[in-house]
Amino acid sequence: MAKDSSDDDLGVEDTDSSDAGEDETDGEEDQDDGPLTLSNAVDDTIMPGASSDSPLLLFQVQALLGELRHDPDEMKVIERCVAQLRQALSTMQQRQVTGASIPGFMAAVGVPCEESMPVGPPTRVSIVGSFSTGTSAPSHKVVDVAIEMPDDCLFQKAHLNHRYHARRAMYLAAVSDHLTSTSLPSHTPAPVQSKPSSKRSSSKAAAETPTPAAAAGMFSDQALTNIGDDPRRPALLLHPCLPSAQRSSKTSTPTSPPTTPSLSPATFSLRLLPTASPSAIATAKLGPERNSIRSVSRPIPPTAAAPLSASGTQPPAPAETEKLLPTPHYNASILQDLLMVSHAQALRSAFAKFPRLQDTVLLLKVWAHQHHLSQPCDGLSGPLLSWLAVYLAQCGRLAPAMSSLQMLRLALESLTQPWGLSKGLALAHASPPILGMPPNSPPLKTFKRHCAVVLIGPSGWLNIASSVSAASMRQIQAVARSTITLLSSKTDPVAAFRAALLTPPSPAAAFDYHWRVRVPELDTTTAVDASQPLHQQKPGDVVRRRDLEAKVEALVAAALTDRATLVRVCRQPLAAPAPSPTTHSSPHPESASYSHGVPGLLAQGLAPFQDPGEIWVGAQLDPTSALRPVDIGPAADDLAAAARFRAFWGSVSELRQFQDGKISEAVVWASSPAERHTIPDKIVQYTLGRHLPKGCTVTSSSNALDWSLVADGVHPTEEVAASRALDAALDKLGKQLRGLSGVALKVMSVQPLSGSCRHTSPFSPQPHPLAGGGNASASSASQLLRCMDPVEVLVQLEGSGVWSRLRL
Repeated sequence: MAKDSSDDDLGVEDTDSSDAGEDETDGEEDQDDGPLTLSNAVDDTIMPGASSDSPLLLFQVQALLGELRHDPDEMKVIERCVAQLRQALSTMQQRQVTGASIPGFMAAVGVPCEESMPVGPPTRVSIVGSFSTGTSAPSHKVVDVAIEMPDDCLFQKAHLNHRYHARRAMYLAAVSDHLTSTSLPSHTPAPVQSKPSSKRSSSKAAAETPTPAAAAGMFSDQALTNIGDDPRRPALLLHPCLPSAQRSSKTSTPTSPPTTPSLSPATFSLRLLPTASPSAIATAKLGPERNSIRSVSRPIPPTAAAPLSASGTQPPAPAETEKLLPTPHYNASILQDLLMVSHAQALRSAFAKFPRLQDTVLLLKVWAHQHHLSQPCDGLSGPLLSWLAVYLAQCGRLAPAMSSLQMLRLALESLTQPWGLSKGLALAHASPPILGMPPNSPPLKTFKRHCAVVLIGPSGWLNIASSVSAASMRQIQAVARSTITLLSSKTDPVAAFRAALLTPPSPAAAFDYHWRVRVPELDTTTAVDASQPLHQQKPGDVVRRRDLEAKVEALVAAALTDRATLVRVCRQPLAAPAPSPTTHSSPHPESASYSHGVPGLLAQGLAPFQDPGEIWVGAQLDPTSALRPVDIGPAADDLAAAARFRAFWGSVSELRQFQDGKISEAVVWASSPAERHTIPDKIVQYTLGRHLPKGCTVTSSSNALDWSLVADGVHPTEEVAASRALDAALDKLGKQLRGLSGVALKVMSVQPLSGSCRHTSPFSPQPHPLAGGGNASASSASQLLRCMDPVEVLVQLEGSGVWSRLRL
């Protein structure tokens, strides 16, 4: 087995070193940005003022970190539980399994059920993730445990066409069945000592040694989950039941030999993540530009007939009729498994050299969680934040002399800078290199061509931020800027700290408009073929759900154009239900068709990961152009652009001549004055209805409270007419006052003070029937108001130094 050597010094190297030897004629993308030094803006971020670094604010940060740090006693309990899990897995019998044990999963990823492989004890069982680096919040008590599959479970081309994922699921089902059906053997008795051991030590050893009867049910409570919200990467969630003597490291010493201890649920869970050694697969073929799924392709357009050869015969046509497309996200999902253990070791080594980085990562995780930016499928995941902090330390942007609050500000500042994740960052390569990884890694610009956000890990092959979209990164940058402003403001430090790190804002408050999109393909109850719902369709580079979300996001952004400053689809998690307990185990697991437990859920394919069925789209709009009634397209003489415009908009596009004489393609959104706020809704509904499958429905929220803004007996059109009449009356009054002559001081301006004039009143004043507003009916004459509410305005007179000498 290839051993990892990433615990050595990571070193510091230039982030553009991966582009060495590349052609420098590719434009601005390859230009060197110079050395990474602290700018004046960064200096202002670190020390913006005395109020930001007040002792009260620093005290609150330290108090929060004290609550987030791990309890050493609980860590000891977790380590003992993992040791018992390691011993339980070491008793797995060598046997041959086939895909018939999980037929649904095999069919979902397109791998034949006849696929077989040998299974046995894992090569290595180790704690990875945030618990291994001490950066896990106490509220998130799920310990990630990597179980490395033996090399004979895979082969060099197992990365092609989901075969790795199929074998990974087969191994996970075998592990689940083994932990459910077998008991943990008791420890081997200690050899006889020359001197009798003390009573206290023998009692303590007996208390920590689980008997077979007690350990039999330690890992039988299981559930199915996934990694990174990808149903192709299932994981086994264990809810261990520990003996009462192991639930705390501080146990009382019994005075007599203990009996069989009772089992009780632990306060934490173990998530088993099947991994593999980097040498088990041809990792050189997992670059972002490589194709690992042969079905991800596009047709090649036919070319002109080839000329005749000298013999008068035409050469045969090329066999390729389709062009293979890159699968960067699929390749990254495999690399994440191959590098999971080595990355955990590298992070532990980096945090050991820079201990305060742990506090920085904890604060970043709290910030991302409170602002709803920590989604595993399209957000700031824990590994991404950890490696970002390590990168800033490597570049010298974080120094050991800084406080935790200063490092938090600087990390947030790095998210907003143009040299940050949006352009692409690369950590220093591990020295010596990680065993099993090819030395010639792809350059940074190759990753940038296929992913919107790039942070290359120490191996040089894995983009840790491959799942983050461009829209998500723009929202992260906006939230980071507002947080920096809060922490740097000269207001109450307690209020700023609570708003930045303790008070979660509503997710709906981040957007001006919201739409819920239901695509018929997402609704399995209305699918044409009930045996093949969306979850069981063969996935491509990403699962079908994520592909549809990206398509909806792109369509809405293209439809709103410059109306919107941000359009983002909020990715919904795909959660798996807890399985029913296994009631029996077949004596021949390799040929059994499981119907219970986690193997039974895997046998159903990807369907156990329930799809929420709706796509939530949010948009931040530009107030100056959000409600314009006309979208002007390209000029009529630009034939190519006009053709693309008509292809996108269809029948609603038309040629129009504008006042400046220009003739252009345009789309007009007819709407009454009372319904102008629904123009973005009409645009989104039309666009998605045209480009998505038939039956797509879009639900908006912009008109959800329109009923509350309508007075009794007043039509919305009359409400708008009254508001416009009030504006016209105010303009007329201002012109008359400014045009007065013969007065001592001229009127300079007339400004509205009333809420109805400033459009902040829910109801506009209606014209009074007795003041020229129409005739009142006899039935309502007794209910007419005898007095009218005045509309207050501010009249500003010109300034004059001769005011005291004027006779009034």
